[in-house]
Amino acid sequence: MAEDDKDTGDKDTGDKDTGDKDTDGFFGCIFGFLGFLEFLVVCVFLVGWVVVQAYEAITWSVEAPVKELVRDLDRYPEYSLIVDDTRIADGVFSDDCALRFQVLTSSGQHVLGHDTIVYQERRTDWLEVSEETFYRYDNYVGMVVASKSLDGRRTGVNQAHPPGYQYVGNPQYGYWGNGGFWQFYGRYALMRDLMGGWGVGRGDWEDYRRHRERGRPYYGPEKGGRPTFGSRGSQTQKTRPQFYQRHQSRHQAFSGEVKNRMGRGTSRFGK
Repeated sequence: MAEDDKDTGDKDTGDKDTGDKDTDGFFGCIFGFLGFLEFLVVCVFLVGWVVVQAYEAITWSVEAPVKELVRDLDRYPEYSLIVDDTRIADGVFSDDCALRFQVLTSSGQHVLGHDTIVYQERRTDWLEVSEETFYRYDNYVGMVVASKSLDGRRTGVNQAHPPGYQYVGNPQYGYWGNGGFWQFYGRYALMRDLMGGWGVGRGDWEDYRRHRERGRPYYGPEKGGRPTFGSRGSQTQKTRPQFYQRHQSRHQAFSGEVKNRMGRGTSRFGK
């Protein structure tokens, strides 16, 4: 009888040990799963961080030449960066793209015993850029794509506008003439020259201000669905005839190629 009781006690103890092991195993699985989830979250975070860093690096690299130019111009109290010309040619792996800019800067100088603001104009060398950067600026030839005014206000490519428009309406630079068009003072004749002799009316200027406040590019008044400024503009055709012809020929060739590809695709599916 004593031996039977001992055996029963041993069995009870064994059952208890088995239950404890099952409990430990259950909680061990839970903690292991939670640890795996924590590891997974950390991995996702790290992958996301790497992707963000890579995207920022790519964004900087494709626009680096233009961004470096703007960063250098920021030392001036006032500047305008204008797309002067574009160049594209077929490369081995991708198109070879380049941009050239016209730069207008101002600086304080002491002239004839008086402190005054002197404006200077120059053109950059050709800057090799990526296709993405090229096509971002391709429509803005003859337009300001980055600027800073004396009050520190800045604009970027999303607010591209005709040159000189940011000075219109400011009595420091000129006045509204009897015909309702803006007249620059003689010492700011360079602004007028950059416009190619275009006269800015009050309605035109108000439209520009609305576009600027909304963060949108402004190409000047439209006539017959055609803009005044920009790569397709009537003023561009007048002041930059060689560029305008090249730009139109390139876009016509591209449109023809697209139509041919679409035609071949339709004929294949039609068989």
